[in-house]
Order: sequence, then structure tokens, then C-alpha cells
Amino acid sequence: DPSSGAVTADATHAIPADSLIFVSGNVTSIKGTLSSRVSVASMMKINITESLTYVDADGRPAYHLTQNGTPIPATSLPPNAVWGENGIDYVKNPDFVPGNNPPTLGLMAVDDIVLSADAPQNLEVHGSLFSLNETWHADVDGPNAHAQGNLRIVGSIASRKAGYRAAPPLGYGLSGGYLYDSGLLSKPPPFYLK
Repeated sequence: DPSSGAVTADATHAIPADSLIFVSGNVTSIKGTLSSRVSVASMMKINITESLTYVDADGRPAYHLTQNGTPIPATSLPPNAVWGENGIDYVKNPDFVPGNNPPTLGLMAVDDIVLSADAPQNLEVHGSLFSLNETWHADVDGPNAHAQGNLRIVGSIASRKAGYRAAPPLGYGLSGGYLYDSGLLSKPPPFYLK
């Protein structure tokens, strides 16, 4: 939409040569898997509508859920299963091979980075989140706000205001895990905070 700068169509695009996607308006939806390095910058908000996860060149995820040490899909768990309890863990995948150029995602917004109320029950976000004037947070104020499950963020978080995953009973109230990606020290997302 030229008047607001919002992206109004769903599409899959190749990552630009400089690995930077700039949006003058809101990013209304970002989701999917990433096997390369890219940064997304918005002059407004960024809405995370589904999981954002790193995979290697063969599609193996960087992290996965295990139950008693055995990898399992998140969909195999009951909706109220708490990650980090009863043998359910979110761990590095030993089969993940990042190669010489491991995936990294930088999300930079002037305003909020929002975990959409329409996102899945359990949400994984791999990336570095930066909000210049606001924060990152679960959507607990919108008309679709409801109780969600578990949240895992792998990367880093920086914002002007404190972020939050839940405002009970709304948002990701079952569990939250924040895992710093030490690879960011040597290979940060392109143009991240420059």
C-alpha cells in the first residue's frame, strides 16, 4: 500500500544481494525458515505471525523439541504441555550443520515487534530483535488475544522498553525461554544496528 508503506500481499522473495529488506511501513506478517543471513528493517511495526526458525542447507532445524531425549514434533504434544518440564526440552539439534555462513536474522523496528495473537499455540523465534522506540511483546490487547502456550527466542533482544510474552491469562503463559545465540558475536545479521 503506497499510502501507508504496508506490504499487502503474501509472497516469497529471494533475499536481496545485500541481505537487507527495508519496509517503510508495517511488516504485517513474517514467518518461516531461514538458511542464510538476512535483516528486515521496518520504519513502523513488525508482526511475527508464525515461527521463524533457522535450518541448515539440508533443512535440518537448529533447535528442536525432545521428550525424554527423543526428538518430537511440537504438534504431538497436548496443548497444555509445558516445555522444560516432564522430560520435554527445547535443545540444539546435534544434526544441524550451519556451514561457513550460519543463518542469522535481524528484525529491526522503529516501533513494536509483536508476537501475533494469530501465531501458533507454541512459537519459536530465531533472530535478533531490536525495537528503537518501543518493545517486543505478545499481542495481549488485540481483539484476537487469547491464552497461548510456550515461547522460545534464540538470538538476542534489545528494546527501549521492557518486553513481555504474556499478561496472564493472555499470551505465552505456559513457559518462556530465551537462549542467546553466541554465533552473533562473530556473524551478526547483515547491517544489524549499523
